[in-house]
Amino acid sequence: MFVDIARKINDLNSLVEEGLKLLKGLDDDFITANSVAYSDVELFRIVSSEVNTLDSILSLARFGKFKDCMILLRSIFENMLYFRLMAEGKTYRLWRMYPIIPNPGNTNPAARDSTLAKWQTEWKQGKHNDKEIISIDPVGQDRIQVVHEHEGLYETKDTEKKGPILPWYWVVMDDYSPDVKFLSDLPSIKAGDLYPDITAQHKLEQDQLYHHYIYIEAIVKNLLLNELVTETQTEYIFVHYNYLSSFLHPSKRAFSSSSYFQQHQNSDGDYVTWQILLYVCQIQLSFFRSIVNKVKRDDSKANTKKYEDYISKIDSATSYFWFIDNGPTQQDIDESNQKKIWVDEKRKGDPTVVYYVDPIERLIKFGSVFLRNNR
Repeated sequence: MFVDIARKINDLNSLVEEGLKLLKGLDDDFITANSVAYSDVELFRIVSSEVNTLDSILSLARFGKFKDCMILLRSIFENMLYFRLMAEGKTYRLWRMYPIIPNPGNTNPAARDSTLAKWQTEWKQGKHNDKEIISIDPVGQDRIQVVHEHEGLYETKDTEKKGPILPWYWVVMDDYSPDVKFLSDLPSIKAGDLYPDITAQHKLEQDQLYHHYIYIEAIVKNLLLNELVTETQTEYIFVHYNYLSSFLHPSKRAFSSSSYFQQHQNSDGDYVTWQILLYVCQIQLSFFRSIVNKVKRDDSKANTKKYEDYISKIDSATSYFWFIDNGPTQQDIDESNQKKIWVDEKRKGDPTVVYYVDPIERLIKFGSVFLRNNR
């Protein structure tokens, strides 16, 4: 079995190398005079950078730097999710906050509630013909929040909105500044700010960008909004986000990672490297799939066959890794049914297949079957 696992690791390494070679042809294959040049070129550069990071992870794994691999995987996993929005996210929401100032003799929240009722009635009656508003709600004692839902950003000349879309998530990434968001109100930074009032307003805007688009829960909500994941898949996302984060943030697993990895290596083979490679392959697959979907959406005549062939190849080679976009193996289903035997009577018949929380433990448990079924 040791030899079989080593061979599997070598095969997965070769697949990743094949993907790196394919990357070099993205510009030549898809950038044309009619391209939305800036976004397309930048998108391919992002993929190139992220996949090269995956290659670095493989190098670290060869030297047994497993904790470093998990930390880098945690970073690129989150980037992979946001990249889906940059490549495929057509729909986005904007939040507008309106403070309500009472007329003389009136006070909040009564004045706010009166205005809220008026706005909601007019909206429901369609008086403002604003089909993009999806909600009007009270916030605090004196504010009203209006949420707008839009689709895409189009070139000015594209009045029929039939051409390529520049997803709003590009604009967010271009505007977002972690320095302003997290550092601008620190006294030791603020002391050198010539225009603190302007910076304070800028920080409020950055807070909104972070809250609605950047942090992990917001990314997942926007993936759902664009139907790029299902509700169940969001649960899988949080499982892997939590698992990989446990090596990054202060935790028992982070502080005793060497012991953890030693416990999960045995005489059968190198399960840790195997699992790291499965992560690398599935994340690389996600980047390629997003690129192909974007290219085909923008140009139905684009020749993406060699990229789609690679996607099929890597998907087939790693199908036993129940990640986000694929389903459980028969072993996962059997394991789930076994666990459900012990749940209380009310939950019997629940069709949910129980997910795992530790991918390496799952690989050790089912590894021999996976090797036999995926030769």
